[in-house]
Amino acid sequence: MIDYIGSLLFFLLFTCSSLSGQTISDNIKDFEALAEGQEGDISMSAYPLVKRSEIKIPVSLKGKRYDFVNDFHASNDQFEDVSSKMKHAIDEINAKGGGTLYIPAGNYAVCNVELKSNVHLLISSQAVLKGYSQGANGKSYSLFTIGKDSYCENVSIQSDGGKYKVLIPEDPNGIRFVSLTNVKRFLIADAKFYDHKTKFSCIIFGPTDKTAQNVKNHFIGPTDGVIMDCELHGGDYGYGVIQAQAAQNVRFYNLYGEGGATLRLETGAKQMNDNQWGGVFDIIGKNIMSVRGNAAVMASPHAMHCGIINLSDVTAVSSGFAARIDNGFIASKYVKRADITIGDFEGGSLKNVTCFYGTKGQLKVKHLGYLPTELIPLVAEPDAATVCEPAPSACAVLFEPNYPFDFDQSTVHAIGFNYSEPVLSKPHPLTSEAIAIVKLANQKRAIAQKEAKSLLKTKAMKRTKLNKKKNKRNRI
Repeated sequence: MIDYIGSLLFFLLFTCSSLSGQTISDNIKDFEALAEGQEGDISMSAYPLVKRSEIKIPVSLKGKRYDFVNDFHASNDQFEDVSSKMKHAIDEINAKGGGTLYIPAGNYAVCNVELKSNVHLLISSQAVLKGYSQGANGKSYSLFTIGKDSYCENVSIQSDGGKYKVLIPEDPNGIRFVSLTNVKRFLIADAKFYDHKTKFSCIIFGPTDKTAQNVKNHFIGPTDGVIMDCELHGGDYGYGVIQAQAAQNVRFYNLYGEGGATLRLETGAKQMNDNQWGGVFDIIGKNIMSVRGNAAVMASPHAMHCGIINLSDVTAVSSGFAARIDNGFIASKYVKRADITIGDFEGGSLKNVTCFYGTKGQLKVKHLGYLPTELIPLVAEPDAATVCEPAPSACAVLFEPNYPFDFDQSTVHAIGFNYSEPVLSKPHPLTSEAIAIVKLANQKRAIAQKEAKSLLKTKAMKRTKLNKKKNKRNRI
């Protein structure tokens, strides 16, 4: 472990205390443990956590409180599938004008439960929710969806104190905790996710349909919401806690991610870029942390023209970066039209960034040009997704926007970086060792793509064969 304690001494004098009342100086060993691979806790963030009493919560809880086990006879043992009973309970509460469904202590398996307007889930901190893949019929799924099938407003998922657990099992098709689309006024809070590097971020924001009414009201996706006090363990590089493709007036507070990008404001969905409908507008992210991941915050507009984002109090420990403010670009997968131009943000800000160097981060080979040449030997062999894990931290902030962005570099604290500047805006030429890593990654990716195509072809042939047999039986 690189010794950065000496570098901390001056910085620690001015460090804010965390929720537990301790300062970073009290937690030096904890930060070292985080960088070396041990599990950490969100309370070790460098900044005070945002309290619920300090902000405006956009939901109102009205109506009766119901108990999921006592009132709807749901099983809370052995992770029995409770999806149908939960859907029934939500429908009944919604029909009565709204209320709260309390999920008491116990174990529950859940798949594709749609939340309805004015229904609030209050989950015991002793409850454990688990994704139930059998109910998804071999497709990707979410434990909960909000606004998928119809417009929804005034909904929440939170705990009765502390954090409830969410188990995300291994699944090649991908799993999400909550998918939000056609919804206004919401709160999602208090979840502790345990992932297995599956596809998809835990909480995802998608665009609404591009109807005349939505265009008139600029209702592009989830609007007027708060996501706070959530943490992830075991995230994949390409995902994380939050993936926001479309969102407006949403606040993100106190998010912790082990693996991936904790707060990913990346508007890269093909259909959204092709339709030029979606994007993120009026976003606040405060007290966002990454441990052994890609980055704490990431902003990448692709070919979408987004609004203003304000990011502050960002911490990373042994991650590729603390923050990535990427430029807009037009990916080769997007349609080629005159009205599709390089994406941007209308404006934004970034301040109060703290980044602790470590060697357990996640880097894609495309970022090797930002890694000091002295650290290339510490990069692990890339996988078929061109991700190197573990890999050393590159710098505190990767800053290369092609749009206006207010970045107060005086508030960046990079601890333990002996070879690179705290902020980088362009890569350096790759060394022969780095070029060899890129070549190996491309070879693995090509093999994986070939195998995937072969598998799809095999599945298609099996389906054709089964259909022929079925048609033959029907003729008989």
